[in-house]
Amino acid sequence: MQAIDLSKGSYVRLSTLSAIAVKSGLSVQVWVRPIEMGYTRAIVECARADGDWNVSLQMLPGGQLRLRVADSGAVAQLDTAPVAVASRWFNVCATISHDGDAVIYVDGAPIAAGKLRGLGDVARDAVTLGVSKIPGMTPLAASLAELRLWGRVLDSAEVPN
Repeated sequence: MQAIDLSKGSYVRLSTLSAIAVKSGLSVQVWVRPIEMGYTRAIVECARADGDWNVSLQMLPGGQLRLRVADSGAVAQLDTAPVAVASRWFNVCATISHDGDAVIYVDGAPIAAGKLRGLGDVARDAVTLGVSKIPGMTPLAASLAELRLWGRVLDSAEVPN
C-alpha cells in the first residue's frame, strides 16, 4: 500500500477534485495510521473557499472520529467511540446524504449513525488532507492511503473493509 505521510504541518490540497458534486450525497473512505494523538485534527475536509460551508472527517484527542458539517455558521456533528490508536492502520468511511443522514464505518462496520445538516446544493472549491479551515485545529500527524471520494452515499454492502 502506497501511503502519504503528513507531519509537521504538511498537508495535501486536491483542488482538481472540485468536479465531484455533493448534491445527492458524499462518501469519503481512507486508510489512516495516526502518528501522534492528543489534538482534534482533520483527516479529510471538503470546503468552500469562503469557509462558509464544509464537511470534515476528524480524529479527536481520545481516538474518537467525528463527521462535522458546517453551513452558514450552523454546525452539526456525529462522534464515535474511541477507535484510533497511534501506529495502527484502520479504514474509515463516512457517508452523508443530501438530507443529512450520516454513518461512520470503521473497518467495514457501522459504528455511528445520526442526522446532521443536509448538504444542500453547494459548489465547493477543494478537498484537503490533514488540515482544516476550522480555527484551532492542529494539522494531522498520520499516514494516509487509498483515499476515495464518491458524489453519492455508499450503501453498507459497498463500504470497503
